[in-house]
Parts: sequence; C-alpha cells; structure tokens
Amino acid sequence: MEDNNTVSSEDVVSKYKRLLSLARSSLEANQLALAEKDKLIAQYKAQLESNDSNIYIGSSYGKRNSQGIFSKEDESKYPRRLLRRVDVEDKIWLLVEYSAGIDDSWILFSEERDLFEFVKRIPGEPLAIPHKSLTPSESNNIVSSFETILRY
Repeated sequence: MEDNNTVSSEDVVSKYKRLLSLARSSLEANQLALAEKDKLIAQYKAQLESNDSNIYIGSSYGKRNSQGIFSKEDESKYPRRLLRRVDVEDKIWLLVEYSAGIDDSWILFSEERDLFEFVKRIPGEPLAIPHKSLTPSESNNIVSSFETILRY
C-alpha cells in the first residue's frame, strides 16, 4: 500500500511540475507579447509627437501669437471645414479639411473645452462643430427602431 501512495505521490508531483512548466511558458509568452505592444505604443506616441504626422494634439496645434489666434504663417493651414467628430475613451477626434490643398487630418482633443478654443481661434466665418458620431451599437438601435416603425 505504501508503494501505491508513493507512486501516486510521485505522479501528483510530476503533474504539478508539468503544470508549473506550462504556466511559466505561458507567462513568458505573455511577457513577450506585452513587450511588443509596449514597443508599438512607443512608436505610436513618437508618430503623434512628430511633425510629419497627420495627427495633431488640439491644445498645442498651430503657432499662435500672444492673443491666442493663428499667425500669418499659418494662413495656408486654416481649416475650411470640420468634417467628423468621434468621441473615444474620453478623447475627442476631429477630422479637419484644410484650404490650400493640405490633406485632411485628425486632431486630438483631451477636453471639449480645448475643441471649442481651437474652433474659436480659427479666423474668418465661424465653423460648425459636427455632432458626435454614433457608436455601432447606437446606430444599430436606431436602424432597428426605424425598421420596427416602418413595418407598422
């Protein structure tokens, strides 16, 4: 009987060792994946901060004079229209169309106040801020409610 207990104890120990080995390799794989994601995040942050990017941070966008308005140097960068607004994770993204053949670009705002200040600084006729875009679930709810109404 002692041999059975010893054998079964050894089996249990070997099973635990295999389980620990699997857990260790899973943990190492997860750490590698996290390291790759950290590198990707660092690359995205560098893109955001670079001048070559088509994404601008709203609170630091444009060279402004002491009154907080666009300078003459930025005249070619005046937004012509505000095309889309997307609110994601407490951030506001605004798609802007520019005059003078500059590509459309997204501008990131951390607060709604920053968005309003940006729009207020644009010279010329005031531009309308687009309404928030709907999330996919909000769009689906509206479509299904209208389909229900149209059936009756």
